Amino acid sequence: MLMMWLFLRLSQPQADRPPPRGVAYRLGVLLGVAAAALAAFYAAGGKWQWTFPPVWSQMSAHRPGVQAAPSLAAAHAESGQDAAAVVPPLAPPAAAEPPLVAEDVFGRQAGLMQRALAGLLPRAGRGPSLYFVAFAADGGQDVFLKEALYSRQLFEERFGARHRSLVLANNRAAVKDLPLATATNLRQALAAIGRLMDPERDLLFLFLDSHGAPDGSLAVQLDGLSFEPLTAAGLAGMLRDAGIRRKVILVSGCYSGSFLPALQDGRTLVMTAAGADRPSSGCGDSAGFTDFARAYFAQALRQTRSFTLAFDQARTQVAQWEARDHRTPSEPQIAGGPAIDAQIARWRRTLPAD
Repeated sequence: MLMMWLFLRLSQPQADRPPPRGVAYRLGVLLGVAAAALAAFYAAGGKWQWTFPPVWSQMSAHRPGVQAAPSLAAAHAESGQDAAAVVPPLAPPAAAEPPLVAEDVFGRQAGLMQRALAGLLPRAGRGPSLYFVAFAADGGQDVFLKEALYSRQLFEERFGARHRSLVLANNRAAVKDLPLATATNLRQALAAIGRLMDPERDLLFLFLDSHGAPDGSLAVQLDGLSFEPLTAAGLAGMLRDAGIRRKVILVSGCYSGSFLPALQDGRTLVMTAAGADRPSSGCGDSAGFTDFARAYFAQALRQTRSFTLAFDQARTQVAQWEARDHRTPSEPQIAGGPAIDAQIARWRRTLPAD
């Protein structure tokens, strides 16, 4: 009403306006306008209603993440800015999404796994080949799917894994396009890759990405569906049953150093984003990466094809970020040996020059 009165008042011809009022009158009008604005502010829930473009809707408009997640990560890597400066916050949904129907979700798994595994090619030539698997297990935040899709594209472009890579992911945006990240699907995927590999020459790079727990497990979850967590002992058994001997395993999550004892041997390079008693950091829907994945995949592996050198660079970078932000050091861990180092070196000689 006050705004309408001001509009009518100002639109009057000069000759028709009443004589000017005093200072007290004008001050009263200004206070009335301010009171109206303050009332609108509280009616809006105590905050101004700014909205941002929904980034994730762009991903789900295509095959989930194939374009959106890599371009997001590439922009972040090239800019050198924090992820929040590159990616605007996701807009909150207008209404609560309907719950997933377990029967529908699990009913798709056989077909999705069949399609994913059918796209894998057997080893090529006489030299070593590399297979890549990303396991994005926590569906509560989009960052894990983004990292899985980005790392797969990176390995296809720079490490010769095209047609030898797959992603298992728990995320609503991908539930109709990608197999779930479950122990059952991971076991099936590793068994299929084990049949395609030469166990004496070929390599597997396995990237596990989720929230970790102090008991040495990784969370496996999606919108209320029930899954068993992934443990180091369970993973070691899957790899042993699949006959996969030469492998590189990166575990990204809090307390991920607890995976080292069960997985390390002379034929395995194991890297973790944190120590067994340390949290990692950087999770969030507005982030393109967690801290370690950003330093390792988006920065270090863009500069070198050495997994161990990239780890050293990433560990140093993460320590600098943590010191700058006064956070508890995550202390990433690594364990390997001469045998796996020699096998990785033989494989790297088959790659084209940078």
